[in-house]
Amino acid sequence: MNKQTLTTKQQQIILLLYRFRFLSTYHIQKFLQHTNPTRIQTWLQELTQNNYTISDYSRSSFEQNTKPATYCLASKSKKVIQEKTGENHTNLKYIYSEKNRSNTFKEHCLTLANIGINFLYQDNNTKTTKHFFTKVDMAAYDYFPDPLPDAYIAIKEAEKTKRYYLTLFDEKTPRFAMRARIKQYITYVEEEHWKKHTDQPLPLILVVCHDEQKRRYLYRFIKVALNDSFLNDLSFFLAIKQDILKHGLQSNIWQKVGIFDKKNNE
Repeated sequence: MNKQTLTTKQQQIILLLYRFRFLSTYHIQKFLQHTNPTRIQTWLQELTQNNYTISDYSRSSFEQNTKPATYCLASKSKKVIQEKTGENHTNLKYIYSEKNRSNTFKEHCLTLANIGINFLYQDNNTKTTKHFFTKVDMAAYDYFPDPLPDAYIAIKEAEKTKRYYLTLFDEKTPRFAMRARIKQYITYVEEEHWKKHTDQPLPLILVVCHDEQKRRYLYRFIKVALNDSFLNDLSFFLAIKQDILKHGLQSNIWQKVGIFDKKNNE
């Protein structure tokens, strides 16, 4: 098999892995909205056999044997991505080391994919248009925060569009890294990077914490950081990972953190 014989769906799988880095067979089936998992597995087996993708599926233990296979890009995928996106070859060098990524990084990517699927397909409201952009999608634009959020989300209903930045903190994310990320968001808003490029409202900032302890810590830190800033109208919204995976982004699980919030049960 060569790039000329790749099916349309196989090319779409490569582009999905380009955007999300690591995906399971379940994720790929959901993103493609395909009803036949056996067909998905056949496409992936062909891609892996021909060095377009890499699978980390293992039968070494019962636990591993019951998990769906996880895939990332292999070296041969670069030409497909370049032809489909025009991406610079230099920017795709990371593919050579993709198979050596840490388990923490892989889990981060898989969790983000779960969030994306829950968001995009959790209801069938035909009057609403949803977009879920990853770091790869945002990289070509210079008005997003630096470093980039994990996702940029847009929900359009009628003539109104709601926009969000989403950051996911993992179980092992140290507190200093979380503090730095919050400060970067505050600086981004203070320097009006978004405002300089559009007259649309600033995206709301969503932060997903691994557990309740980390959420409570961030709540207190953000309160102090906002009070020390020059901003009167910036708010963060906090939620816990398991709540997001269970209920999606639309439910009432977010805790607002702003300077003038009267309710403070922390």
